[in-house]
Order: sequence, then C-alpha cells, then structure tokens
Amino acid sequence: MRRPTLQAKNITVKEGGSFFDLLYKGQSYKVAVPVYGDYNIANVLAAIGTALHFEYHIEDIISVLPQLESPEGRFQVMEGPNNQKVILDYAHTPVAHTRLVEEVKKMEYNQLIVITVDHPGHHDPNVIVDQVMTGFSNPSASNIHRAPTRTEGVLKSLSLGKPNDIILLTSGCINGAQLVKGNEIPHSDEEIIASYYASLSSIS
Repeated sequence: MRRPTLQAKNITVKEGGSFFDLLYKGQSYKVAVPVYGDYNIANVLAAIGTALHFEYHIEDIISVLPQLESPEGRFQVMEGPNNQKVILDYAHTPVAHTRLVEEVKKMEYNQLIVITVDHPGHHDPNVIVDQVMTGFSNPSASNIHRAPTRTEGVLKSLSLGKPNDIILLTSGCINGAQLVKGNEIPHSDEEIIASYYASLSSIS
C-alpha cells in the first residue's frame, strides 16, 4: 500500500518562523512553525509523517506545531533588544555554511553579522586566524575583525549589532567547551549572549 505523501508549498519566512501550505491527501492546511530553513521544514514534515504513522489526526498535529522548538545549535534563534536576532548554528563545513547563509538571507534584517570560529584543537588560534584572513581580498577592511577566541568573537559581534540586525554564530561548541591546545575550555554562547544583553538592560 502506497503511503500518502506530505508536501510543503508556498513557503514564506516571516517574524517568528516559517509559514507554508501543507498538502496531504488532496487537502491543503495552513501551517506555522517557529523554525527556519528548508532543512528544518523537511524535519517538520518527517515529524508529521511519524505522528500520522502512529494514527494521530492531521488537525491535532497541525495545532501543536507552533509549539515546536529548534534543536540546540541548529538554527537556534535568540531574541535581543531592538529587534536584534542572534542565530546559533553549528555548521562547520563550506557547504553547510553556504546553505545556512542562504536560509538566513531569506529573513528580514538591516545588517548581517557573521562569526565562524571552530575548535582550534592543538593548533595556535592566531595561526588559524592568519590563514582565514588570507581568504579575504581586503583583510584590513573596517568590517573584518580578528578574534583569537570564541568568547572574544561572540562579544565583538554583539557589540557591532544595531537595531534589526541578525548576528549569525556558526561553528560553535555544542558540548559546552572549546578545545584549545588539547584542553577543554568551558564555553557557552547562550550564557555569553544572555549576560551581554542583561548588562545592556542594566545600563539603560
């Protein structure tokens, strides 16, 4: 027996998530989910299909979709002041970075600020940064900033953020630590971001 297919059509990205028409058994349903990116919508379709397999009704499934949460470190959106958004995604390959930036650009923003710092492992972080800088045609440009540590990079990107900007943090550490010269250095992007915004609110 052939199982009915699920299709997402007319996908749009707005404030608060993704919106699309779900086609199922010849019917069309309006769906709103607080996730971003085509790959996350594909995950939503897979989850819907699984729920249908366990004989949940399509209307009941759709009613709870607005309560979904993005998995940690996968297009995880944190709201900042003045309509700023910080997106955490642990993409670390060129292909993953390209796809991620393409998805982010579908959102509305004034300026897109991107930081990508991976585990330096046993290497000198400054040597890695030097190598990355060679990839820029003008590494001394005013919009390019060096940051030898993840913490410095996150804080610098946050300080550059203005109203309605998106700050995209990639290649972070999902295990709560950065590997630097063989040592695990405790690190949490979420804690740094929350602390930074809390300090701004206390000043104002």
